[in-house]
Amino acid sequence: MLITSLQNPRIKQVLKLRTSRARKLRGLTLIDGSREILTAFRSGADLQEIFVCPRFFDQHAYGFLLRQAAVKRIPVHEVSPRIYAKLSFGDREDGLVAVCHPRRWQLNDCDFSRISLCLILEGIEKPGNLGAILRTADAAGVQAMLVTETKTDIYHPNVIRASMGTVFRVPAVICGNLEAHKLLQENGLQIIATVCQADTVYTDIRFLDPTAIVLGSEEKGLSRFWTTHADWQVKIPMQGSADSLNVSVSAALLVYEALRQRRITASA
Repeated sequence: MLITSLQNPRIKQVLKLRTSRARKLRGLTLIDGSREILTAFRSGADLQEIFVCPRFFDQHAYGFLLRQAAVKRIPVHEVSPRIYAKLSFGDREDGLVAVCHPRRWQLNDCDFSRISLCLILEGIEKPGNLGAILRTADAAGVQAMLVTETKTDIYHPNVIRASMGTVFRVPAVICGNLEAHKLLQENGLQIIATVCQADTVYTDIRFLDPTAIVLGSEEKGLSRFWTTHADWQVKIPMQGSADSLNVSVSAALLVYEALRQRRITASA
């Protein structure tokens, strides 16, 4: 049955998930976009229900998702364009919004004795930056990400959108600096901190050993905790008037430098 009223009880409950308070209380989040939902589905995310607007939905491109939803008995509801406009929040109109019960990763879910490359993100506040870093982490095969000293919801809808759904693939844990450092130290990962005032350029560092790359917010950078506990402080050379790069760009540069060095060594 087509849902056309904003007073529909189901729609009213879903719209509440636009707020962080409701997402936290109910342990649910919204996924807006066909590609993001498909990535979440293929990653084994616990989809609760799907809302589809036939006017915008591309049956040829994403009919597979709805067929699989039927197999797994995930409820699918058709909504009018008016309702869809309220449920969605991105700049694409591809006709799908899903409600998901995301996995909340804990530190003991990750076996750091087997991790060779991870990211530590301190104080990252912008969901778009966090999502972009998750997308890079997934593309580069980063095995875990620790998000410290932040209030950002890892499953904020804008994190999901910016990550293209890869937030459901990369183990990402919210924890404190002390917890993160203890875990890295116990498992023998070298800690490389990105600091604008560092003397060493990041390409001069050996990334072959198990490594944790630590990045801070663009506004505040890294705290003294990480600058004093890091094995290395590195910088990215800047030639223009800007004194820093977007944190997601910095993350990509360091992660792919680690991959470059490891591939060269593997092929030697």
